[in-house]
Amino acid sequence: MTLRDLYALESTYYRGQPLASDSEDLQVIVELYKMLGAKQWLRFFKICEVQFSIRSEPYQKAFILNLAVTASEIIYDEQLRQSWIDRWSQIEGWGSCRYCKFVRTYQEGLTFFFRSCLREAESVLNQAHFLSESANDGQPYPLGGIRSLLHLGLVARDKKNSQKSHSLLIAAKEQALQIQMTALIERIEHHLSELSGNNLIESALLQKNFIEARVHWLRAEAQRRKAGFSRKAITLYRYLPLFNLLRGRPLKAARQIMKMDDPVVKMDVLKLKQKIFGLSATESAELQLMMSLYGVSQILMRTTNQSDIEIIGIKISQIKNDQIRRLIRYFIDNELPASKSDIAEKILDLNYDPTLHDGKIYKLIHRTKTIFGREDLFVNLYGSYVLNPIYRGDTMMIS
Repeated sequence: MTLRDLYALESTYYRGQPLASDSEDLQVIVELYKMLGAKQWLRFFKICEVQFSIRSEPYQKAFILNLAVTASEIIYDEQLRQSWIDRWSQIEGWGSCRYCKFVRTYQEGLTFFFRSCLREAESVLNQAHFLSESANDGQPYPLGGIRSLLHLGLVARDKKNSQKSHSLLIAAKEQALQIQMTALIERIEHHLSELSGNNLIESALLQKNFIEARVHWLRAEAQRRKAGFSRKAITLYRYLPLFNLLRGRPLKAARQIMKMDDPVVKMDVLKLKQKIFGLSATESAELQLMMSLYGVSQILMRTTNQSDIEIIGIKISQIKNDQIRRLIRYFIDNELPASKSDIAEKILDLNYDPTLHDGKIYKLIHRTKTIFGREDLFVNLYGSYVLNPIYRGDTMMIS
C-alpha cells in the first residue's frame, strides 16, 4: 500500500467515481470510503481502529487517522475528533514524512477554526497550503491544496472579508475543476452561494427591509436543506434574532442571542445589531471582549495605545526575559533578514565569534519560538533570520 495508491483512491472518491481495487490490502480502504459515503459510522470507526493499529508506515497510519478525523467532523463529534488527533503521538517518525506534516498542520488549522481562533487558523492553514506543494513525495498534493484554500476562504468569510473569501473559494474551485473533484466542487459552490446569499440578507437587514431579508433567508434555507447540510454547518440561524427585533420581539431576540455558543456567529449578530438598532452598554462590552479574545480582525500584530506590541495574543511588555524581548522587538522593527552577527552584536552585546556564540543564538531563537508557541515564528534564510511574514500583517491600534 503505497502513498500513491492511497492518493489514487482518495481522488477517485472525491471525483464521485466507483471505487474498486484488485489489491486485497487496498480493498480495506475502498470499504472505508464506501462506509464513509453510506454513513455507517460504527463499523467505519471499528475498522479504522484495527487498520491504525496494524499499519507500520507513518503515511499509512496518518491516512487512516485523517479518514477518522474527517468522519468525526462530519458527525460534529469534537471529543471523538480530538481522541483521534491525540494518536499522532503513536505514529513514530511522522515528522520526517512530508504527507504527515501536511495532514498534521492542516488538522491543527481546522482545530483553531472550529474554536473560532481565526488569526491562528489563518496562519496555520497558510502553512498547510505551503506544505501541500511538496506533500506528494516532494511533488504537489492538489487535494490538500484545495482543502487548505477552501478553509482559508471560510476563515476570511468569518472575518467578514467577503472579497477575500470569494477569491479564495474561486481559486479552490478552479483547482478542483482542473482535477475534476466533483464532491469538492459541489461543496465549494455551496459556500459561494451561501456567501452571496448572506450578503443579500444582511443588505436587506441594514435597510430594515424585513420582507426582502426574509425572502433571501428562505431561499438560502431551502438551498441548505437541498444540499443536505445541517444547521450547524450553515449558520443561517444567526439572522433569526434580528428578524425578531424587526418584528418587535426584543425578549425573544435576546434569548436567541444568549443561547448562541459559537462566538463568531454571536459577534456577527451583535455587529449587525449595532449597525441596525444599536447596542446596550453590556452588549458593547461583550462584543469588545469577544473581538479581543477570538481575533476576528485580520491582524496578527497589534499596537496598543500605550505603544505596546502584541503578536498572536502575547504582549511584548509581558515577556520577562530581556534578551527575548529585545530580539522580538528587533525583528518587528527590521523587515530585512538579521544575520547571526547582527543578533550577537545588537541583542547579546557580543562581538560575534561563530565558535563561541552560535550556540547562544540558536538557544535564544528556540526559547523565543517556545514563548510564542510557534515553531515557524522565524524564517531561516541561509543563516540569517527574519520574522515570518504571516505573523506581521498590518499593525493596528487597539485600546
